[in-house]
Amino acid sequence: MKTPPVSNWIPITSREPVHIPDATGEGIAETIWKDVPAWKDPETGEVFLADEARKILESVKARYLGILAPHQIRALRGALKQTQRGMAELLQLGEKTWTRWETGAERPSRAMNVLLCAVGDGKLDVEYLRSLAESGLRFDGDEEVAPVARVSEARGGYSGTEG
Repeated sequence: MKTPPVSNWIPITSREPVHIPDATGEGIAETIWKDVPAWKDPETGEVFLADEARKILESVKARYLGILAPHQIRALRGALKQTQRGMAELLQLGEKTWTRWETGAERPSRAMNVLLCAVGDGKLDVEYLRSLAESGLRFDGDEEVAPVARVSEARGGYSGTEG
């Protein structure tokens, strides 16, 4: 930690809870305790978590859930040499969604996390994602707006028909 936010605050280590949500996301399945850097006001005894501590706690939760942490999501974008808008376009989601993932305000779903890991591991080609985005392949609820067959046929792949 650097300079205290208030001149007389003391740097300490604080043991903080990390609440792991249950499968529904509405309850707590488990609580993990993690030591993080913090500041203590010697006059009131109140403890304040630094931004670094919040990042550590978020990273613990993400790692426990198997979800990429915000710094890993930013690193993925950097490795792919994409802007936030570029990543959002590739994955066909809102730019603000990507930004919230990078800042830790929200986490990607498990399904999206699998997709991000596949891209990061080189198992899913960025050009393939770009071709899907450019083809106009979109889904509206349960109905396809652009047929999958059209996209596949353009690549000489599965046409969506037998034989």
